This record gives sequence, C-alpha cells and structure tokens, in this order.
Amino acid sequence: MKKFLSLFMIVVVLTTLSTSVSADKFSMKDSKVVEGELIVSIEKPVGKYSIQSFDNQVEKHTDTLNETGFEVKDSLLSSVFDGEVTISSKNNDFISEVIEEVGYIYLVKYEDTGESIEKVIQRLEDKLTEKGLKVKLIEPNYVVKMDGQIDSLQDFRSIRTEKIHEDQAWHYEMINIPKAWEISSGNRNVKMAVLDTGIDYNHKNLKNYVNKSLGKNFTSNDTSDFMDRQGHGTHVAGTIASYGEISGVMQEATLVPVKVLGDNGSGSTYNIMQGLIHATNEDVDVVNMSIRGWNYSEGMDNACRTAESRGVIVVAATGNDSMSQIGYPARYDSVLSVGAVDSSGRRASFSNYGEGGVGVMAPGVDIYSTFLNNKYMYMSGTSMATPHVAGVAGLIKSVNRNISASKAKEIIKNTANYAGDQYEYGSGIVDAYKALEAVSGH
Repeated sequence: MKKFLSLFMIVVVLTTLSTSVSADKFSMKDSKVVEGELIVSIEKPVGKYSIQSFDNQVEKHTDTLNETGFEVKDSLLSSVFDGEVTISSKNNDFISEVIEEVGYIYLVKYEDTGESIEKVIQRLEDKLTEKGLKVKLIEPNYVVKMDGQIDSLQDFRSIRTEKIHEDQAWHYEMINIPKAWEISSGNRNVKMAVLDTGIDYNHKNLKNYVNKSLGKNFTSNDTSDFMDRQGHGTHVAGTIASYGEISGVMQEATLVPVKVLGDNGSGSTYNIMQGLIHATNEDVDVVNMSIRGWNYSEGMDNACRTAESRGVIVVAATGNDSMSQIGYPARYDSVLSVGAVDSSGRRASFSNYGEGGVGVMAPGVDIYSTFLNNKYMYMSGTSMATPHVAGVAGLIKSVNRNISASKAKEIIKNTANYAGDQYEYGSGIVDAYKALEAVSGH
C-alpha cells in the first residue's frame, strides 16, 4: 500500500498559537481522529469508465467492505451528487475525472477491537486485496477543529452602523484594491466558495451575494442548513465580497457557502474533501480554505489537483503557529498559500513561513469584516489574510473567466510587491492592481 498518509486540519482564527513541536515530528498519535472511522479510496476497474457502471461499482464496493466487517457510512460521490447519478447527468465528465484522480471514496466505520489504527488499516487493505479490489489509499478521518473560540461581545472594538470603509483602508490600500477597482470591482457571475463554518446569509452586507441554491452542509449539523453560528466563515466571506457599510475585496460576486465545520468548529478530513468536490462540481471560480493541518493526505492532494485541473483557484492559509514551515492544505502544489503581514508590511509574528514555500502575503492583523447578526469584528490570523488573496483571484476571474488556475496563481505571485526574504515572505505582498493590469493588458 502507498505510504500511510493523514491530515489533521484546523482553522486558523482570532488567537495566535505558540508551539515547540516541529511539523516533521507530527504523527498519528499527535492528531485526533474521528474514532472508528477511516477514509477508503478504491481505484476504478481497468477499462473505460461509464456512468452506467457507477451505481454497480458503489454497490459492489459497499457489499465487499461490509463483508469484511467494516461498515460503509457514506460514499463521497453519492453524497456530493445527492445520490442522483444517472446516464443523463450533466456531471458525467466530472464524476469520471474524480474517479480517475481521487478514486471511489468511502467513509468506513469499524468497531474498536483494541488494535492500533495502523493494524486496522493493514487488516482492511489485506481483506480488500483478497477480494480483488485495488486499494488507492486508506487514511484516518482526522478531526477538523477550531484553534480557538470567538468570545462574546466584549471582543468587538466597535459595532458601527455608518460607513466603515476607513476601518479597512490600510489593508485595501496596501494591496492596491482602490486602484484595481478602476479595472474591475468584481462580477456576480464569479462564484467564490467559502469552505468554513458556513456564512450568515441573513447579514445585511452579504445576503444579496450568497447563493443558497449552491450552498451545502457536509457536517453532522442539520444537513439542510449552512448558516454560520460560529462567526469565522462570515468574517472570511465579508473580506472576499460584501457591500454597504463595508466592502469586500470584490464589490460584486456570488458567495457559495460550503459548511465543512460544525457550529462547534469541528469537522473532519472527509467533510473537507466533500466540500471541495462539491464546490468544483458547481463550477466555482475560487475556493477559500482558511484551515491548517500538519500531515500530508493523498486524498486531499488529489482533490485539490482535480479542482485546479477544472480551473478552480484554490487558496489556503499557511497557519498561525509562528513556525518555519507551512501546513496543509496550503502546502500542496496545486494550492496558493497565503501568509499574513501587519499594517507595516512586516510578517505577523504568528504567520507560518519557510519550509513548504509561502506563495504570497496579505494583510492579516486587525482585519475588520462582517460578523454574526449584522455585526462586525476585528480579527487576526492567516485566516484573515487568505480571503484578501482569494478576492484578488476573483477579480482576475472577473476580467478573464477563461484564465487557467495555474496561470492566475502565477500572475498573483509575479506581480506581488517585494516585502523581504522569500523564506519568510514568498513572492511578496499581493498587488491587486498589478495583477489585473497583467491580466487585462492595461
């Protein structure tokens, strides 16, 4: 079997972290897993895939897994496509590509027998191989959780009802947003997916931009509801695109809420994969993932590469650990990683850097944006820097919808302003105007 792979993903939020543990020392025992669950990927059979065979393969895999004493709790593609996979499905090509790149993914449940998780995985792989199935990967379903909690109203420095653009002035001016708006301020046809705690779709500065028909919840909370009750996702969304009292980097866009973290800030690797595949299937232009983990996951890597191949620009945070190495998913080659700077353009003390490669930097200290119940909040973190870059990626898509994800990322990095050594600052601080100028030919 391919090397044991895992992903412990956590969202970078208001508080910064300190740790003396280096990333290369993280292992399964250092990370929390969803007890009794594994993510299993089975490769497609030799020969051309056809949509007619999808249900047959899922049924075969499910029966085989159940026969081995493991229970199939969920099929990723079935859950993403609501079980409506038919010969007339508009998603035929995409399903085929996902199966080719990611495999048939299942969330599998097993009973605790006292074995180590490594032994359980090996036992399952041996049984599936005996049954004639080719295993692509087996991974734990790692817990996704918040790095901290947003407290009560005393955390608000101000709750304002008048125009508050001045509270965002320094970070938008730093990345040349006002000048970029002379070329494009956004477009409602550009779809921006926020993989997070959901979005407060009733917020007066967001509700006209949130597309509820495209939103989805992949957590254990009410599966029909992708409302944000934690606040993190709403803050991120407001920086990407908002209107009225404040403004996002984009003054026009479509926000797609993809809830992969529950109301308590917890989710799992499986949730993230579901959310990413769903967003890609809905033809979003940009995916924002303000999350951070330490361990490589082949499943997530494959999902990110599949998204990029479909033209989706995936942007993720480097992490808030003051460490000289960045985390995942920012570390994947197909993802644009974002670190945080303060109002002086210096790397924020909490912002991870170095090993793994920082892509670009963006403002991430005392960022003012939307919060729950028509309120606003200052927050700090690489989580707050990432949506600035996602917004710039959205502006690029507003100018050229047909640009490839790899080309867009290349432009963002090549037009960034030097801020310091590449080890700490990557290509520099993102410059929205220079990026749009490069795309539009102005």
